[in-house]
Amino acid sequence: MNLSAFSVKRPYLVFAVLVAILVFGGISLSRLPVDLLPQFSLPSMIIMIPYPGAGPQEVEKNVVDEAERWLGTISGIEEIESDAADNLAFIHLTFDWGVDPDMLTTDVRDKLDIAMSWAPDEVGDPTIIQLDASFLPQMMIGVSGGADAIANREVARDIGKRLRRINNIAAADVIGGEEREISVSIDRRKLTTYGIHPAHIEGVLAAHNINYPLGSIEEQGREMELRLVAEYDDLAELEQTIVGSKGDIPVYLADVARVSWSKTDENSAFSVNGVPGVSIMIHKTSGANTVRISNALRGEIDDIRKNLPEGMAVTILYDSARFVKSSLSSTFWNLLAGAVLAALVLFLFLGRLRRTAFVGAAIPLSVFIALVGVELAGYKIDILSLAGFTVAIGMVVDASIVVFESIHRYNTMGYSPGEAAVKGTREVGGAIFASTLTTVAVFVPLLFLKGFVSLLFQEFSWVMILTLAASLLVALTFIPMAASRFMKEEQKKTRLAVWFDAGYAWLERVYEKFLNWSLRHRVYAVFLGVSLFALSLMAMFYHQKDFFPDMDMGEIMVDITAPAGTSLDEMKARVDELEMLVVDSIPELDLVQTAIGGGEGFISSVRGVSGKNAQMTVYLVKKTKRKRSSKDVEEWIREKAKNIPGLEITPAAQTLGSIAFGAEDLALGGTTPIVVEIEGYDLEAADSIGLLLADSLRMIPGLVDVRTSAQDRRPSYSFNIRRDLASRFGITPYELGRILRTELTGAVATSYSVEGDEYDVRVRLASQDRSSMDRIEALEISTPAGMVPLSNMVTIKRASVPSAIHHKGTRRIRSVGASLKDRDLGSASDDVRALIKRLEPGFPPGLKVSLTGGFTEMSESFSDLWWVILMAAILVYLIMMAQFGSFRFPFIIMFTLPLALIGGIAMLVMTGTSVNTFSLLGFIVLVGVVVNNGIVFIDYTNKLRREEGMGLEEALRKAGKVRMRPILMTAFTTVFGLLPMAIGIGEGTELTTPIARPVLGGLIAATFLTLIFIPVLYHLFEKPRESRRKRNEAEVKVNKRKAKRRR
Repeated sequence: MNLSAFSVKRPYLVFAVLVAILVFGGISLSRLPVDLLPQFSLPSMIIMIPYPGAGPQEVEKNVVDEAERWLGTISGIEEIESDAADNLAFIHLTFDWGVDPDMLTTDVRDKLDIAMSWAPDEVGDPTIIQLDASFLPQMMIGVSGGADAIANREVARDIGKRLRRINNIAAADVIGGEEREISVSIDRRKLTTYGIHPAHIEGVLAAHNINYPLGSIEEQGREMELRLVAEYDDLAELEQTIVGSKGDIPVYLADVARVSWSKTDENSAFSVNGVPGVSIMIHKTSGANTVRISNALRGEIDDIRKNLPEGMAVTILYDSARFVKSSLSSTFWNLLAGAVLAALVLFLFLGRLRRTAFVGAAIPLSVFIALVGVELAGYKIDILSLAGFTVAIGMVVDASIVVFESIHRYNTMGYSPGEAAVKGTREVGGAIFASTLTTVAVFVPLLFLKGFVSLLFQEFSWVMILTLAASLLVALTFIPMAASRFMKEEQKKTRLAVWFDAGYAWLERVYEKFLNWSLRHRVYAVFLGVSLFALSLMAMFYHQKDFFPDMDMGEIMVDITAPAGTSLDEMKARVDELEMLVVDSIPELDLVQTAIGGGEGFISSVRGVSGKNAQMTVYLVKKTKRKRSSKDVEEWIREKAKNIPGLEITPAAQTLGSIAFGAEDLALGGTTPIVVEIEGYDLEAADSIGLLLADSLRMIPGLVDVRTSAQDRRPSYSFNIRRDLASRFGITPYELGRILRTELTGAVATSYSVEGDEYDVRVRLASQDRSSMDRIEALEISTPAGMVPLSNMVTIKRASVPSAIHHKGTRRIRSVGASLKDRDLGSASDDVRALIKRLEPGFPPGLKVSLTGGFTEMSESFSDLWWVILMAAILVYLIMMAQFGSFRFPFIIMFTLPLALIGGIAMLVMTGTSVNTFSLLGFIVLVGVVVNNGIVFIDYTNKLRREEGMGLEEALRKAGKVRMRPILMTAFTTVFGLLPMAIGIGEGTELTTPIARPVLGGLIAATFLTLIFIPVLYHLFEKPRESRRKRNEAEVKVNKRKAKRRR
């Protein structure tokens, strides 16, 4: 007993199972996590190694080189990139796709332990972090209204602690404000008088402020802990610490230094709409539900507001869930609208409400069955899984249409509903299985693909596979069961159905004329098809190409850089001017926030290492409430910023690339579509080539914000020690360096506790003694030989040095970057490559110049997707070959692919949609869909010739007339199901429209062209065979007549 017969025999069981599936599907829908994009973890790892007080060259020599040497021995690492900056070594490991970074964490740590054993004592412990989407901020909140910057930061710190207690909150980093500390400000003259150096004071304070475990003893049956407690209770006790002596007279700290509450050196600032404040950047754990986390945070923030100090306010500045919810809402309504339109098309073709209800029920049943599979597979509801459901909506009724039409035909032949259901389903069961298999098969290569494209589209592929497989199950079970129980003759057709049938009859007559003309003028028809295909290929070659589609998220990130050496105060003054310009002149503005320098946490530590960097984020009101796009506002900022001197400003409207590579981009300093890398050890030679390339890139149309690392240099004073004199005074370079760093930068000697909060105790010279190079040169250093002027031991030189040194695979790299304006990435990259080729003969030997950036990612992704399209076409051909038992007929059907390409490319050109990773996914879908029309046509043509003995042209004409209706019905349910998605109304739909548009255009073109060109091609392939068959039959007859005459 087959599946359909079982369904007809046991209807209540089938009904119960389907109801249960609907219930479980609803439960799955309520429990599935919600986010904008699929969860993915990049095969990347970040290592951050602090080296306080060191410059880029020292960090490179003492940390980076050694770390790269040892990390390079680990198997599975594809590439190592490093940055040596002030106070920090930053290493980015990229692993081979398929390698789990978690499995290599232990190896990485072991190799770093070996490398760091050779490093100076000042080098801190490495921090190892695996990159994934959780490094994108979930929410940012602002704290303002406190008495001063210290009060704002302290309240923000307490709020951050409270928010970290919420489930699935990974971090809450504070940016901006000021912190309190104890300042031990040393008087240089008194220090010289007593012959004491600051490093000695640092050690004394640390030794006198301890809480030291001594072990334990047993007393009266209880274990008692023993501790030596010598902690400072107040500042007066700290001042009375003996730090030295002069003769028999003790020298107290108060004799040589001023001890007071102070604030840390300001290295960051934060403001909202020009008002200073503090922000908290909140990150969720990997895989957590964005919407639920947002709701939990908002609830907690509401509670926090009730207990804030008077005058203070907490404001939600950014919430990623807002865009997630609006984008998913838009995609869901497109899905729902597509389902309604597909049902309307069914009603027009079927002409009866009951029939439409039978077939239309396949849509919710298939979706809810697939939802159960989505949860079991560990996926979630996001914009791509919803896109998968939307694309599948119009296709899930195809199998049900074929089954129902077959059942209805048997019912009209006099069979009972039950018999008709079994016979009709059995007749077409094999065909719809093969048809569904060809559609599903195109997604199989995507599942085996490695790389970012696979991570991004794997969820879409599984949703399509699950939904289409569910539609086949529904067609083979629910449709025959429902038909056997409820099929009966309905009342006459509605007036709308009558009008539609009249229109269809006219279309049928027009088609018949076109088909007759094409069969009589086969050469012209083929020439027309080939010409259209050639024009499409040319259009695709010259059409704009981008990595990702532009998406208007309503956010513009503005990277701001001042000349190297710019102070924080000067940077604040310049940025304030830009911020006020934005606040006063952009009517679409919701708010603008600006972060200067660094803060707490991983991202701030990496990106905010000096006060010369700032990042402004401009948030716009919802897309429906403004006239200008994010790109328009980006360009306005770019033009207006030219009037602000001393700032290099790079605005960039946030797009999918910002989300997909968000963690990596934040860590590495942002995305840049065009990057030219200059590889070579000689930094000066590389910088000179960088400046030449930058000037040349500015001449290429569409390239803006051209910047080069050659400009990222800063003024520096180099203290070159005179070894012979230093040795004579009994002091080593290391000792001198430590003394100077303590005196100038300061050193945290110990901590001071107040009501459970710990505050640093910082020792250094008073500000007036380190305010200029003249005063620094006049310093006297305590040595075994006595107090010696610093100028006697060092030669001080002024120089210009790189602010950072970048490595790729142990090789030094300098770079030139550019953004795009009204230009696609593909054509711009072609111009840049031509420029490099033209300038290459003049490059110094030893330098290698190459184009990287977004172009590299786009090229790799395009290559992968074209491979998927080729593999999908091969799989579809093999499935059809098995179905037809022939090489010839599948080959004819494969000509529907170039016919679909004609419509797909035309739709991209007409709508101005670029060829990108998402539109190529649409072409992959198209490969599996368009062949179904050819299968239906050729299968019926063969049946007419084989079973009814029709001639070639007669069979083609009848097949065209009879199969035109089911071909149009299945095509237009898919087309209208995709129509809302292709139009793309609402926020976030920019991601899904490129998938729908080539499918829509390709299916429309392929449907009509298939009805013309497939008969023509079939005729061209089969006419010689039929002629040979007729000749052979004629020869057989002649031979038989001759044989009779002989007898």
